[in-house]
Amino acid sequence: MKRFICILFAIALLGHTSFASQNNLEKSDLRKTHNDSLTNSVDGKAPQKSSAKICACQVLGVTSNNSRSEQLIAVFAEGSNTGNLSFNFATASSVLQKEKKHLQYFFFNKIKVYEKVTSAFSCRSLYNSLRSKYDNLELYDVLNADALGKIDNSSVASR
Repeated sequence: MKRFICILFAIALLGHTSFASQNNLEKSDLRKTHNDSLTNSVDGKAPQKSSAKICACQVLGVTSNNSRSEQLIAVFAEGSNTGNLSFNFATASSVLQKEKKHLQYFFFNKIKVYEKVTSAFSCRSLYNSLRSKYDNLELYDVLNADALGKIDNSSVASR
């Protein structure tokens, strides 16, 4: 008899939660919320964190075996401003150097550095200023200097 009552209670509970009410979300609401968050992050309207950012960038002219023409790309490393700007910029620059070696080893046979820039602002504003300077500049990647710098420091400390 207890089993019958438990099953009856479970069916009643499931039936109650499946009915639409103002407190229940529909699939369309979830889809709309997800699409809005993607649109906001793509448009750059995502909420900014309260911490200040620093950015280091290298503008590179790259040539591969597949294409004889040079392509202009920008590689960024963005990190948090912890108050020690020289350390933050050194970490970001180190991350950029390692990424440049990676690019040359795996993808491009020739890399020429056109410009190295550091900024005490976000990479978005630095990219916009570089776009006005270089017409055919393409964004390659924005690397997380905080995370990649910690990986580099932990590998050095374990030696």
